[in-house]
Amino acid sequence: MIMSVLGSKHLFLYNCLKHIDGENPVDLSTLEKRVEFQKKVYLLKALGLPLDYSYGSYIKGPYSASLARLGFTIYEMPKESIPSDIDAIEPIDKEDLGRIEILKSMMKDFPEKNNKAYWLELISSIHFLLTQAFPSVSGSENAKKRLNLWKPSKFDDEDIEYAISLMRKYDFM
Repeated sequence: MIMSVLGSKHLFLYNCLKHIDGENPVDLSTLEKRVEFQKKVYLLKALGLPLDYSYGSYIKGPYSASLARLGFTIYEMPKESIPSDIDAIEPIDKEDLGRIEILKSMMKDFPEKNNKAYWLELISSIHFLLTQAFPSVSGSENAKKRLNLWKPSKFDDEDIEYAISLMRKYDFM
């Protein structure tokens, strides 16, 4: 049974991701999908969901090794071992559902010129620079400069400006 492998907090995370991605919320089959997984969880935590994964800076932005291990544990589990009534086992309160909806809404605003992983990496990287980087970064212009040092030529200025506007719109800044 899944409860013997995953604890309550991990089932809660799975349920949160299920509210975003539907029936297959932990797909780590490609690098792009792994980036999406890491960044969605990072942003859910930033929105205030009770997720206690710690993050450091990495090539593709904020990264949690413990989250990666958990993700692969879930990904490799037979789907039938995950309870279909997960909402009853690990319910999400209305406040947290509202936070999940914020992330879903923001993701709907991602332009199609780049994939979801690109936008999630960009937004989570800016957020990380503003909230967790050392030395600390203040203001969007300083975050933009530091982002270009961290990831030269990865993101163009127009995309960075759009990401910052989304972060303001959805209260990530």
